[in-house]
Amino acid sequence: MKAPVVVLLLIFVALAGANWLQLQQVRHDLARLERAIAPVSAADARVGDPMSAATRALGRAHQALADADPAAARRALAEARQHIDKVSERAGPAAKWLREQATDLGRQIGGLAQQPDGLHPPGGAGHGER
Repeated sequence: MKAPVVVLLLIFVALAGANWLQLQQVRHDLARLERAIAPVSAADARVGDPMSAATRALGRAHQALADADPAAARRALAEARQHIDKVSERAGPAAKWLREQATDLGRQIGGLAQQPDGLHPPGGAGHGER
């Protein structure tokens, strides 16, 4: 009678630990993304909608890449690039950052499309540093 209870307790503890680790990873990823968006947020007040739209489109491209959907990632990336082109010269540093992000995403999407199963983005399950 004690053995099944002990096994169930060990399974519960293992699952709780795995959930805790995943939560820590999500918090880490969120903090990294908040730091990455900060320069763009400051420029939003100066350039208006094109910068916001480009940032949102890049976010959709990142999500599609994490979901292993290269077609959706390419569409979102193309949209982001169109909006980036509309950004005025006043937002030069932020626009440069967005172009770098778009270029990096383009490389990652290309790598995803070249993988035989097309399920896992470069760098693991999409949770690592980009």
